[in-house]
Amino acid sequence: KSSSERRDFLKKGLTEKEKLFCAYYADGGDARGCAARAGFSVMPQRNAAKLLAREDIRSEISRLEKEIKKLI
Repeated sequence: KSSSERRDFLKKGLTEKEKLFCAYYADGGDARGCAARAGFSVMPQRNAAKLLAREDIRSEISRLEKEIKKLI
């Protein structure tokens, strides 16, 4: 992908399933289980690995973990 295509993709934000995965993972779940619970029912282990490799996903998980710590 060109850099402009990549920027456009990143601007779109996370899908609902991706947001759910981040929330479940930030709450202390295992990656495979979180992917399955979020709706990635086909090959959840592979999907979890792909999601965790993405910077936008890791940033959202980090943000959510900080929010959770504030509540405790």
